Amino acid sequence: MGGSKSKGGVARITFTNNAPKELRLQWKPLIEWLRKVAVAEGIYVSSLTIHYHAGNRTKCPLGEADKDQPKIMLCTFYDDYDTALHELAHVATPGFHSAEWSELFVALINRWLKGTDRARAIYHACRDYRGCSKVVQRGL
Repeated sequence: MGGSKSKGGVARITFTNNAPKELRLQWKPLIEWLRKVAVAEGIYVSSLTIHYHAGNRTKCPLGEADKDQPKIMLCTFYDDYDTALHELAHVATPGFHSAEWSELFVALINRWLKGTDRARAIYHACRDYRGCSKVVQRGL
């Protein structure tokens, strides 16, 4: 079952398009942190792909998730922790930015980010997703 909340973790990590060694090293802390979060939250991710391409970030999304597989793709142009949590919430919940997703995303932000990182992530979540704003207003 994709992304089920049971035995969590990230099984396989892949960098695309001959990502340089420096970039792989830059992403190592985020990857290790995401593995820790997935295990603690009981969310299984079959693969994490770090999408690399040289040049400008044109139409590449910051991240994508596939609940059925369950897979996450993150773009190398923006290695932020709240995008990783955003996609992890997609893997674990049904629907696209559903009420359940909003609740989990806000809860993950509150559990795993601290200080200004948490404040920035909550601000962006509420600005970009009405469901997250409702969750924060309720006080989750």
